[in-house]
Amino acid sequence: MKRIIAFLLVVSFMLAAAPAVADGMLKGIWRIETIEMYVKGKGYETRKGHDAYIEIKDQEGSLFYGVKHWTYKGEKHSEEFSGAVTHDGRLLIQEYHDGQAQGNLLPDGTMVLYYMEAGDMPRVHMTTYKKQ
Repeated sequence: MKRIIAFLLVVSFMLAAAPAVADGMLKGIWRIETIEMYVKGKGYETRKGHDAYIEIKDQEGSLFYGVKHWTYKGEKHSEEFSGAVTHDGRLLIQEYHDGQAQGNLLPDGTMVLYYMEAGDMPRVHMTTYKKQ
């Protein structure tokens, strides 16, 4: 009996520790607060208040899709993506053309994504977002 009670306590603590993302909770505009990156051939860079955002257009349960928007050298760009929230609260995002990201939704409402992309200019980004 003690083992069953101990097991149930451990399971309840684990469930409480994994943040739940309610259906539709991610939907909306998420603006970049900071972005730290390393790009092969360019090195390290940190930007704040970057003019880029992701728009999560729809969410059904733990699955969602949206569009990433950014401006580069005065030209506007966008790219679609799909994502999922895992059973332990991690965010997984796959862009339709190249990169992917993993991250978390923090207790203060900040989204942190770790982005990776291969190719001619491989890169890694750590980006923080706040929902508008």
